[in-house]
Amino acid sequence: MLPPGWESQLHPHAHLPNVIDANKNPIPVKGMITLYMRSGGFATTVDCVVVPRLAVPFLLGTSFIDRHVEALYPRQRRIRWANRATVPILSCTQKGQRERRTPPTDTTVRLAERRALPPRSRTMVTVTTRAGGQVLVNPYNRLHKRHGCQTAHGLAVCTPGERFQVEVLNLSDSPVCLRKGTILATTEFVDAIPCTLVTHAPAPQDARPTGDALREVDLSDVPPELRSDVEALLRKHAYMLDGTLGSIETTRHRIELQPGAKPIRQQPYRAGHHARDIIRDEVNRCWTPG
Repeated sequence: MLPPGWESQLHPHAHLPNVIDANKNPIPVKGMITLYMRSGGFATTVDCVVVPRLAVPFLLGTSFIDRHVEALYPRQRRIRWANRATVPILSCTQKGQRERRTPPTDTTVRLAERRALPPRSRTMVTVTTRAGGQVLVNPYNRLHKRHGCQTAHGLAVCTPGERFQVEVLNLSDSPVCLRKGTILATTEFVDAIPCTLVTHAPAPQDARPTGDALREVDLSDVPPELRSDVEALLRKHAYMLDGTLGSIETTRHRIELQPGAKPIRQQPYRAGHHARDIIRDEVNRCWTPG
C-alpha cells in the first residue's frame, strides 16, 4: 500500500492524533503521509496516518465520507462519489480465495411487446422488469437521444417478471416503432422512503368551469406551434384554476416541535379599518374550504 521510500515523504512537524484499538490500548503512530487515491472516475489526495498492526491495509474515516461520498448503496454494492462517478463495493478476502457474489439484479424496464408510437403522442405501453417491490421509475436518457421519446417518471410496485404499464411520450414529429425488449426506463429501490401511491382519478364534472380559465391566462408569449397543446392542458386542468384553495390528502403532514416549546401569545399588530377588512376577508376565504 505504501510507496517505496515512504519514510522520506512523511510530513515534518505534523500534528499526530492519538489512535487506540478496540480494547482502548494506544497504537503507536509512525507519521503522516499524503497519498493519491483513485477509484473509478474519482481521484483526490488523502492525508493518512501510518500505524502498525492495522486489520485492513487502508481505512478511510467518516470525515472523508462526508466530504467526498454522495451516497452508499449497500444492497446494490456500489458507491456514488461527489462527482457522480459510481464504483462497485469490493470486499476484502483472504489471499487465494475468491469472493462469491450473486449477479446484480437487472434494474432496467423493457418493452414487453412491439409497439408503434404516433408522432406527438402519449401512449400507455406494457413493460416488464426483474426488479421487485416499490421502485422509482426513472427515464432512460438513451431512449430520448435515439428515438426522441421520454418515459414518465413515477412510483410503481413491481413483481419480477410480471407486466405493468408505463406512459411513454413521443416528442418527435415522426412515428416511432419500438421493438420488444427495448429499454424504456430504469428502476431505483425506494423501500426506505415512506410514500403513498395515488391513483389518477378525474375531477368531478361539476367542479370544472365552463372555459373562463383560458380568458384569464395570457398566452401571447406561447409559440404558435405549442398554443394548441397549452390550451388543451389548461382545459384539462381548468378545475384547478377556479381560484379556490384545495387540500392534499395523499399524505399525512406533521409539524415537528421542539421538546418543551410553548406557544407564543401576544397582541396583534395595529391596523386600520380598511386593512382589518382585507385581513378578515382573506382569513375567511382561507377558512371556508376547511
